[in-house]
Amino acid sequence: NVDTSAVQAVRIERSDGPTVRLEQDDDGWSVAPTDTSVTYPASPQSVNQLFSTLPTLEVNAVTTRQPDKHPRYGVDSTGTTITMLSANDEPLGKLIVGRTEMRRPQSQGRRQNPMQRMRRGTPITYVRQPNRPDVYSVEQSLRSITNRTLTDWREKRLWSLNRSDIRRVDFTFPGDSSFTMQRAAPSDTTA
Repeated sequence: NVDTSAVQAVRIERSDGPTVRLEQDDDGWSVAPTDTSVTYPASPQSVNQLFSTLPTLEVNAVTTRQPDKHPRYGVDSTGTTITMLSANDEPLGKLIVGRTEMRRPQSQGRRQNPMQRMRRGTPITYVRQPNRPDVYSVEQSLRSITNRTLTDWREKRLWSLNRSDIRRVDFTFPGDSSFTMQRAAPSDTTA
């Protein structure tokens, strides 16, 4: 268990892409590739999903205790390593996230209801802690976290405005063309 209030940075190392680092400062969370000094504001929704998902993972079962089976579950060098770091970059928690598969609902010898056929099943993701042989299954897909690229972690909103606060919008184009849109003032005749 990791005290998420102590987490100041998160490093996500994918075997098939660049490592991404999320870091918290006074202005919120930022994201950067680890090979440059460039940083971007991170999407608050993505960061919230990370911190609402990882700490709540519940182990469904021990899948194997045999290290030679790690490749089968993707918790070897092909997995994604997520490291939560303190303010002085000390690891607070580390997890290797492997393959996700769908466990089909079992019919238990009965004919399936047509509505049940439409369900794809339950996502099962394999995880393990580094330097430990045990591989665990969790009933949750972590792909939305592990498959994100730097661009996916970035905040894409340019601004956030309350529509009711906007009174006027000015459009200015090169070559002397411009126009203004202005909200009509409430009249005395409206009830």
